[in-house]
Amino acid sequence: MRRLKLEITIVFILVVVILFIGFQWKSEHKERIRTTANQTSLLSGIKHYKTKDSLNAVTIQELTLTKNELKAHESGLMKQIQDQGIKIKRLQSVTQIATETKIEFKTTIKDSLIFVPGTDSIIEMQCLEYVNPWIYFGGCFEADTLNGTILLPAKLEIIAHGIPKKIWFVKFGVKSINIEVISNNPYTDITYAKNIKLKR
Repeated sequence: MRRLKLEITIVFILVVVILFIGFQWKSEHKERIRTTANQTSLLSGIKHYKTKDSLNAVTIQELTLTKNELKAHESGLMKQIQDQGIKIKRLQSVTQIATETKIEFKTTIKDSLIFVPGTDSIIEMQCLEYVNPWIYFGGCFEADTLNGTILLPAKLEIIAHGIPKKIWFVKFGVKSINIEVISNNPYTDITYAKNIKLKR
């Protein structure tokens, strides 16, 4: 009877050890995959391209960081998140995008006559205006000062999609998450993009 109990105890301990090793291996394997994907993301950086409509677009790979990695490497971002009153444990992901709009144009100065009510005086002002579907620039000179408005409408579309793993022609699982950022203003270049997902 003692021997049977001892054998059962040994078998139980072996099963626990095997399960523990299996769990550790699975966890280590996931961590290795995450680290490899992050290295690929950092090395590939940002890729610029044009869409079929000649709009500027970029593609980036998603970074997956732990809370400690986020605190250690993204202190400025952490401060912004905390300033918004968002708790890190509730954070899902963060996307950062920087754009630059450069438009070269020529326009002529036009004279504008403004009648001042209650007086017989007319003020002559020199004004500028430039308009196309993606920019409005208009203003008038008052003495040596130009007072005006610049309007640059732009919309950014952010599309996240999975890239499957491949062995020959067989696709399975997810190799990486790619983020496509597209500007609908052809004059707007996307100069920087980063997407960080918090590891759960």
